[in-house]
Amino acid sequence: MKAAVRSFAIAVLAIVPLFASAQEAQPTRWFVQQFNIKPGQQGTFEQLVLRYKAAAQELGDENGWFANSPAVGDMSVYSFASELKTWTQMSDRSDLVVEAFGEQAGQQAAAMAQASVESVQSMVMMHRPDVSIPRSEESPPAEATMMYFITLKPGVGEAWNEYMQNVIAASKATAPEAQWNSFQGGIGSPQNTFAVRVGLTWEEMDSPIKALPQRLVEHFGKRNGERIWQEANEMIDTMETSISHFRPDLSYIPEQAVASN
Repeated sequence: MKAAVRSFAIAVLAIVPLFASAQEAQPTRWFVQQFNIKPGQQGTFEQLVLRYKAAAQELGDENGWFANSPAVGDMSVYSFASELKTWTQMSDRSDLVVEAFGEQAGQQAAAMAQASVESVQSMVMMHRPDVSIPRSEESPPAEATMMYFITLKPGVGEAWNEYMQNVIAASKATAPEAQWNSFQGGIGSPQNTFAVRVGLTWEEMDSPIKALPQRLVEHFGKRNGERIWQEANEMIDTMETSISHFRPDLSYIPEQAVASN
């Protein structure tokens, strides 16, 4: 069960916004869903998502979503994330197509969902801007996402937060191009989970930035830097990584819809 939760969170956290405001003072909630698609039905499912996107655009819906699919691994998994500004956003949205295009279109969408969707998982995760360095809005849009999903040992939460502050200080001083967004488990995921999302272009993937241990040593000195790195590794129970694609074609971002109108 823990492995399933970890794999799910890795997938869904890869699709939060490409940029997060550096001025963001409070943690934000993200409602995330993973759809497991029946064999050979990816095309049907993508057409279904496009119908919902068209319906949201038609209605001027304020609740957008970011879509993601794996770059490696199981290609039948699609993930979606929406900022959860109010809990009412979690109400049933299955009638969106009916509202926009009528009962017959809604019945067609329901049939497509039944034909293509094997199962759905969901959870709420909390963004942690206090231990993040967001990607600059002047940077090229991220095309790929590196995810590091970490399960911490019990009772190390405060020490981990202190470690992340050291990482921020070292990164700003020795690798100013470094950027990431951090998340912590919320509803539907363990509280001792911590995830780090790095959005990159494919060119940036080919040009790795300075390794984290090197940043710590250069900023804090060899002895202290190595100690900080070792202590952090001792806090970690497990860690998993993934690479995924952002799917703008399957995403609905209300600001874009407004601009297109």
